[in-house]
Amino acid sequence: MNSGAGKGGSVRGEFIKFTIVGLYSTGLHYLVLLFVVELLALSPLVGSMVGYCAGAITNYYLNLRYTFQSTAKHRSAVPKFIVMVVCGFVINAGCMYLLTFLPYMISQIIATGCVFFWNFVVGKFWTFASSETAPSDSGKNF
Repeated sequence: MNSGAGKGGSVRGEFIKFTIVGLYSTGLHYLVLLFVVELLALSPLVGSMVGYCAGAITNYYLNLRYTFQSTAKHRSAVPKFIVMVVCGFVINAGCMYLLTFLPYMISQIIATGCVFFWNFVVGKFWTFASSETAPSDSGKNF
């Protein structure tokens, strides 16, 4: 595991980039949530879960290349990302389930905060950690 700052720069710099990517992905998540609940008239839990998936796909590519500037190969990073996202999905759904007594957008804000910190720590130190000695493969990522 790479415990220091990777190619993305300092931990502080990576955290700022992660926050920017997170805001973008979260915006997409929330737009999908609102669409599913308000226009499709499905439950907030379903809307949150569908939105989470949309945000997760965006999040993978932006964090891999922009935030952490990872050289990890997709065949290594994708399975780790899936584990991270599934755990985050459970955290998100659990928060939404446990906070049903609150307005659904307040519940979602709390859930998002929990998942945000989970994803940064796991993403930085496991999912997108690049081997310091990995040989260059001329841009091939599979």
